[in-house]
Order: sequence, then structure tokens, then C-alpha cells
Amino acid sequence: MNTLFAHIKNRNIGLSYPEIEGLLYIILNNRCNLKELIHITGIPEESLLAFLNSIKHLLSSENREKIVFSDKSREIITKIDPNDYPWRLFKPDEDLNEYEGIFKEIIERKRGRSKRELDQFYAAPKTSVQKAWVLKRKGLLDNHRIAFLGDDDLVSIACSVMKASSDITVFEIDKDIISVIEEYIKEKSINNIQIRQIDLRDSINNQNSGPYDAVITDPPYTKGGITLFLNRAIQLLGGKDKYIYLYYGSSFKTPEKILKVQEIFSRFNLVIEDKINKFTTYNGAESIGSCSSLYILKTTPQTRAVDEKNLSKSIYTYENQKEEKFPFVEHLVCKVYGVPKGIITSRSSMFKAMGELCRIHKFKVVDRKETKFKGEGMSLTFILSNSNLLVHTWPEYEAVHIDLVTCSPIYNKEALGDTLLSLLKSRNLEVRQIE
Repeated sequence: MNTLFAHIKNRNIGLSYPEIEGLLYIILNNRCNLKELIHITGIPEESLLAFLNSIKHLLSSENREKIVFSDKSREIITKIDPNDYPWRLFKPDEDLNEYEGIFKEIIERKRGRSKRELDQFYAAPKTSVQKAWVLKRKGLLDNHRIAFLGDDDLVSIACSVMKASSDITVFEIDKDIISVIEEYIKEKSINNIQIRQIDLRDSINNQNSGPYDAVITDPPYTKGGITLFLNRAIQLLGGKDKYIYLYYGSSFKTPEKILKVQEIFSRFNLVIEDKINKFTTYNGAESIGSCSSLYILKTTPQTRAVDEKNLSKSIYTYENQKEEKFPFVEHLVCKVYGVPKGIITSRSSMFKAMGELCRIHKFKVVDRKETKFKGEGMSLTFILSNSNLLVHTWPEYEAVHIDLVTCSPIYNKEALGDTLLSLLKSRNLEVRQIE
């Protein structure tokens, strides 16, 4: 690996070597500014600023409007001959320029400013057309029922440009967006697009004319926002094997946010059938690289909407998201299989094994209790100084279920599974972390 790349890599831990090559390739071949570089790469502004700072000795100090190499640096980078990088893998299998041209002409100057109080960032026209194209390729634009939960990207209009025959309903809070769509409907005599003005924090019982075949949404990027919009989508779909097209973006420096979103999907028993990274390009939203990923979610027989009282009304990023500031908790659920009968039916063996688990991983036991059941099953309760450990046994299945909750980080958590396998002499286990 070139020593220059290695030096840059050491100062940009979040970027891979191919991405560093790709950035050098862009600067070498394009005179672009920071905003254009964000749009090309989908890398968040903060990360790009750090990268540019790490190569400032290579850049021309004379040109502040464009990012360019100095003459000497250009010679050096040209000799290295960096490779281009495929920043976005998604490519439609047909030319969408004609659709994009028609769409841009329709919406030209019709939308006002994006409203930050509604977490709006308008997608580039090309993106709106691509959103519609994905629905077309999935067969949803012909004789289906589609619901949009918010449509500030005017994808409903893009669908119409693509000659959609499906019935489309737009649930939208913004009167200005509604006016744009209504004007289009009237001007083009469209009869398969309906609009329902609604704040989705309110119940949709009186608004739901479902079931729909698919729901498309780009919700507020908060835990409360995504949970609420997914709940509304499930209410509108009302069944299994239906689809939700959800857009979500975050900085690669905050992978925990993506994990949290995936946890929300799991909580609703939704399957991620497909994911297209860096699908959407926005005007603005530089903190997340001006882009978001498309998640194609499929409902299952276990998918259910949650009770209204469990939904947060604080869904926008400017609001104080108290649920995002919950005290630190680690919650692990372990299923252990193939535990020998001599251990799983023995009170003393189980207490010894769990006591040793606590010693190895530094859980201080304050109290412990055993509950016996008919047959040979038992439950063990350990009250810990920093929370609790619950153990349930099923000797007939050679199975042990362990529920561990702590309010401080687990010591050597990575080895916890191996510890359990060793202490319980078992052959297999599953460990799952709960949010």
C-alpha cells in the first residue's frame, strides 16, 4: 500500500483504503467544492472536513472555492494513479432522464422552502424519479393500492409521470406540499391520487381506507419518529406479505443509530428483504452525507401494530427526545441448548454454575432465590448490585433460558457466551442483545 495512503488512512479511521483512493481520484479529476463532494460520495460533512484537513498539505491554498491539488501534488497523485470508487451501487436498468425531465418541469418552482420544523430535506428530482422507478420495477404501479406517509419529495407525482394505474393515497401534514399535489391533480385531470391532510401523531382510524399493498415513508430520523410511522404503516397494510419502503440515513460514525433502527424493525417483526445504501440524495442534510438508504421491509404473520399509548408524540429532531436519553442498560437474552441432565436438574450444580458466571464477569450477587416447578424445572433469581440475573430451566428439552440486565457495562462481554458453554457443558447457544 502506498505510504501516502497509509498516512491518510491513519488520520481517517472511518474511511477504507478504496474510499481514500476514490476521494483522491475525484479531486484529481474534478474541480468540486465541499457540497459537491458530499453529494458525489455520500460521506458526511464532518468526515470530509477531517479528510480534507488531513491532506491540506497537498491542496492549493490559492483556490478557496474549489478543492484542487497544488501543481506539485497533482504530479505526485497522477503518478500514484488512484482508482475511482463506486460510491453508489444502485443503477436503474433503464434510462430515467426523460421521466426526470418531465418531473422537474412539473415541480419547477412549485415547492417553497423545506421546513426544518417538520424535518424536511427535499430529495433531488433524480432521486424522486428513482423512488418511483423502484416501485415500478416491483410491479406496484399497476393495479395496486399505495400509501405515502408524507410526500415532500413528491414521489406520488413521479409515479404518475411513469403512468401509474395504481390507487395512490398521500397522508401529508404540510399544506404547501398538499397544494403542489392538488394543483398537479387538477392540471393533469388525475383521478387515481387522493390526499388526506393529517398529523400522523393523531390516530388514523378515521383516515384508514385500507388495506394497502405497500407504504412508502421517509420518516423523521428519531426513534419516536420511525416507530410512529412504522406503526401507522402497519395499520394501513393490515396483513402479512405486504411491503414498507422506508428511507433512513445516518453518519457512518454513529452505527449505533442504525442498530437501533434495525432493533425497531425486529420489534415489529418486520423482515428486511432488501437494503440499498446511499439511495436517496438530498438538498442539504450534510451531516448524514446528504443521503439515505432504502429499506424494503416485509410484514410477517407476527407483525402487529402497538398500542397508541406506547407511541411517542415527540418525533422530530428538534424536540427533546427523552426516550433517547434513557439511563445506560445492558440487556442480554441467552438460550442454551444441550445442557446435560446432571447439571440442569441439579439445584447445587445450577447455582454453582451461575455463581461462577457472576464471579468471572464481575457481577456482585446481593441475594439469590430458587423457585421449583412440577417435574424437574426450576427458576433461579440472582439480585445483583447493578441489576438482576434470571435463569429458567426445561430439563425435558435440555434447555436453559437466561435473562441478564445490568446498569453498567458487562465485564468481558465478548466472552460471556463461551463462559456459559463451558460452565453448563452445553453444545450450543444463542445470545441476543435487547435495546
